[in-house]
Amino acid sequence: MMRRKNLITLGITCLLAITSTYCGGGKNVKKASNPADAKKMAEEESASVKSRAVSGLDDIASKAQAGAVVKAMNAKLSKISLTGFPHNGTKVNVDKYRKWARLSAPVVKEILKKVPPGYIFQIKGHADSKSVNPRRNQQVSYERAKFVRDQLAKEGVDSNKIQIVGVADREPADPNNPESAVNRRVTFSVVKK
Repeated sequence: MMRRKNLITLGITCLLAITSTYCGGGKNVKKASNPADAKKMAEEESASVKSRAVSGLDDIASKAQAGAVVKAMNAKLSKISLTGFPHNGTKVNVDKYRKWARLSAPVVKEILKKVPPGYIFQIKGHADSKSVNPRRNQQVSYERAKFVRDQLAKEGVDSNKIQIVGVADREPADPNNPESAVNRRVTFSVVKK
């Protein structure tokens, strides 16, 4: 019985030495002065390893949760795109914008407060394909996104938390009719940084 206990103690001491060398990097390595201390140190190390493992799972769970939150945010944001821009124009009718802002600005404010770490709120400006100048199309789509961001700032939205992007005619709402007015719009989403 005594021999078995000594072997177990030796095994625990060896395990501690290996664990502290490979898991702890050899830092702050404590040596057990007796078998009871060795056992206690092994239990503490085991608890520490379990804690790190659980922490890693928590990180994975929080990333999955963030993904689900972002998906829900984007579903909500997909319903508030702003349309009605004139061909090659960067501003919409003032009355139309006010109506949109009254309904949408509170949603944008709410979502901006809840954007998870590692993500950013994005406004995308879009254009139709009528323009023969791709550079102008890019500029117009960017200016549409900028116009909406600036208008949201007037409604009290923190524009520093918003990224604006112009995508020209590369992401049409109606791919079967790329020259359609429905492609001249601004959309909102939460995306990874």
